[in-house]
Amino acid sequence: MSSPERRRPLIRAAVDSDLDAIVRIHNRARPLLADTVAALRARRAAGVALRDDVPWIRLVAELGDEIVATGRAIEASGGPVPEPGVVYAGIEVEPGMAGRGIGHVLFEQVRVWASALGADRLRCLVDLDDVRSVAVTRRWGFTPSEAEDPMRWNYVLDVSQAERARLVAMRLPDVEVVPLATRFDDEAFCRAVHEVHDEGRSDIPSTEPFPATVYEDWRAGELRRAGDAGVCLVACRSGDESDKAVLGATAAEPVAFVPAAFVDWTVVRRSERRRGVGRMLKAALALWAAERGIDRLDTEVTADNPAMIAVNASVGYRPARGLELFEAPLHPDATS
Repeated sequence: MSSPERRRPLIRAAVDSDLDAIVRIHNRARPLLADTVAALRARRAAGVALRDDVPWIRLVAELGDEIVATGRAIEASGGPVPEPGVVYAGIEVEPGMAGRGIGHVLFEQVRVWASALGADRLRCLVDLDDVRSVAVTRRWGFTPSEAEDPMRWNYVLDVSQAERARLVAMRLPDVEVVPLATRFDDEAFCRAVHEVHDEGRSDIPSTEPFPATVYEDWRAGELRRAGDAGVCLVACRSGDESDKAVLGATAAEPVAFVPAAFVDWTVVRRSERRRGVGRMLKAALALWAAERGIDRLDTEVTADNPAMIAVNASVGYRPARGLELFEAPLHPDATS
């Protein structure tokens, strides 16, 4: 008799009530693409539907009454850059259930669905630091895509391994760090933080400069972040009540269902750079995370921002290889 742990899973179409389980598995299996609490709220409002203008499919795999894996696919002929013949796919398995062939069962269902649409290629994003996922993806016939976008530069801080004393030592004697949420009723203070935010964002190297934000919209976003148990930490010059007292700020969004958070942005006033404010903010954010049981902080930095790369390294962030686009022909015999 076969072990119940090895029995074939039930594959079925996902329904809206599956959404929390889908996101939970997705976040555990793919930390670089994890959904924040805010993203989960938006997904709950939209349901399991992926788009309303192109074909899509979303599946779950069940063992007993428990969802243990999920798969999705969407045809890519819509959108601003149509890709006829391409289907983007994603398969995620609960980490504790990996190695049992459940992902392959889902993949075969997605492959059959894409073939029925007349597609000729499958594409998926792969976390290059996840050696097992890379190996499985290659075994399924995928190779790096020639249409690959530039790799994102990801950095990860293992908060549980960070030395608290070392982080505390990064504080500056004349600077204090306060949560923005404690000063939401101080209009002048909030506007000063917004000013530094927009100034700093405009200086971040990018192919498309960050646009200025409307103060009311920015403040509403920070109120929402605080309500989601995220944080915006503000570095201020101690004892200074002027509009230049705000030296910098950083913000993080909690990830749904797992002890992790994404560092959304970190900025320092131009006149205060290169004196340790950015490093102090990053260290303060790590201490904030540790106090809340958050084990991992993720952030993205482009290769042409060496100052922030150096700040991350000084705090203890390690580079992650990031995501790469892989592609597989749906009909391999036709290309041989």
